[in-house]
Amino acid sequence: MEKIFDLHNHLDTLENFILLRSKIQNHLYKLEDHCLENTQTTLNVAIYPRPWQSYPDLISSLYDLKKKVKSCGDAIQIITCKSDLKKDFQLGLILHVESARLIKEPRWQVPQLFEIGVRGLIPLHFVDNHFGKSCDDPFRRIGVKKLDQGLTDQGFALVEQMNELNMWVDVSHTSDKTASDILRVAKEVMASHIGIRDLTDRARNKSLAFFKKLADKNGVIGLQPWQHLIGNQKDDYYRHLNLAINSGLEKAICIGTD
Repeated sequence: MEKIFDLHNHLDTLENFILLRSKIQNHLYKLEDHCLENTQTTLNVAIYPRPWQSYPDLISSLYDLKKKVKSCGDAIQIITCKSDLKKDFQLGLILHVESARLIKEPRWQVPQLFEIGVRGLIPLHFVDNHFGKSCDDPFRRIGVKKLDQGLTDQGFALVEQMNELNMWVDVSHTSDKTASDILRVAKEVMASHIGIRDLTDRARNKSLAFFKKLADKNGVIGLQPWQHLIGNQKDDYYRHLNLAINSGLEKAICIGTD
């Protein structure tokens, strides 16, 4: 029996991967007996470029991660296509990059990342960049009015290049206009760690209407259990899950732990 969970995580070592998998297997997904001890688990792993890093540093980090995965034998596999899911593994990793700010030349850098094994990108993170606008930009968060212009010309070029490779474009951390632009032009879309704004009014969350459009494009929605996105009451996460399920999104949602 195989279950696939698409998760977003800031993780640097395989030890963290293994510890997280153990926690998932033994606690979170055993709720209601939805998971068996020998279930294969697939994580969507986001590599986050540190502020001081360069594009070559990102490439080096990805190669280092691949070396560590290879040293673990067949138990851990990097998943790059659907056929990889048929392999015999305990933990599958789908490589993702959070913040594409280091990408200046999408025409050759995105194919290079794809060749290494990356299958998804979040165009931006906590600040606006040359690809678009962030819901978390410091000025926007403190109430300074900044025009939400959505994707820039460079942002559209990035999505176009990703479309050619069938890569996921992740709308997490994007402003509403940027997310709307991505949803309109991207072939493959996901929201890896997010909440439902109809229940918790936060800038990073998106509306149920938006999620329905995302699901119509076979997108993936990772509902995040962080208190600041879903609320701090005991049943708030279940409320988000239940609303998504009752709204016909049960085939699109997963656990987005960040």
